Amino acid sequence: MTTMSSTAGAAPWAWLRGDLHTHCEVAAQIGAYVDSIDPRLDFVALTNHGQKPVFFEQHDMVAELRQRWTARIVLSGVEWNAPGGGHACVVFPPGAGEADHAYALARGFDRHLGGAHPDIDAGL
Repeated sequence: MTTMSSTAGAAPWAWLRGDLHTHCEVAAQIGAYVDSIDPRLDFVALTNHGQKPVFFEQHDMVAELRQRWTARIVLSGVEWNAPGGGHACVVFPPGAGEADHAYALARGFDRHLGGAHPDIDAGL
C-alpha cells in the first residue's frame, strides 16, 4: 500500500492521453498510419480484429510503429469479438509475449474464430 508519506519527493502523477482502439487494415500502410496519429497523444494501441488476416501481421506492425514513433508508447492488443455480440479492446503489456497473448486470446475466446482460424497456430 502506498501512503502520502511514502511518496514524498517522488515525481508527480501525470495524465496521459491515448487511444486504445485503433486499426491498420493493411500492413504495408503502417507509415501512413503513423502519420495519421494525433501528435498530442502519449500512447496508442493497435487493436485489429482477431478474425482478419492482418491480425497475424500485427506484431510486425507494432514493432515498426515502435521504431517510427519513438517518442510515444505503442501497445499491442486485439479487438475481441466477445460472446453475446459485443466488442472489447484487450491490450497487453509490452514484452516478448504480447503477440502470443493476443493470439491465444483470439484462439480461445473470440466468438468469430472458435479456434478455427488457420493462421492462429502459425501465429503462435
